[in-house]
Amino acid sequence: MYIKRILEEKIRRFLKRKEIIAIIGARQSGKTTLMRHIFDTLKNAKFITFEDRDILELFIQDIKSFIDLYVTGNSYLFIDEFQYAKQGGKQLKYIYDTCDAKIIISGSSAPDLSV
Repeated sequence: MYIKRILEEKIRRFLKRKEIIAIIGARQSGKTTLMRHIFDTLKNAKFITFEDRDILELFIQDIKSFIDLYVTGNSYLFIDEFQYAKQGGKQLKYIYDTCDAKIIISGSSAPDLSV
C-alpha cells in the first residue's frame, strides 16, 4: 500500500526542470517506494539501482556505455542507492551536461551524494 507523501508533489513540480533531484533520508524511510511510485506514472523513464553491482561498475568505469544503455532515449533516469557510487558526482555531472534526461537519485548518505 502506497502512502502519499508531501514530498511527492514537490518533486513533481520540478520534473520538467533540468536540475538533478536528490532524495536523501534514513534507511527504510520510503525513498525507493516514492521514486518507484513517481516512475510508474511517467513515460520514457528508466529506473535502476546501484545495488546491482554490474550497473554500478559500468557507471564508474564506462560512463559513455552507461549513457547508451540507460539514458539515451529516456526523458527520465531514476537511480536508487546512489551512495554506492563513491565520488560519483563527476559521472553524474557528465550525464547532466551531455544529456537531456531529468535525473532523480536517492540515497541514505548525504555526503556520498554530493557532486
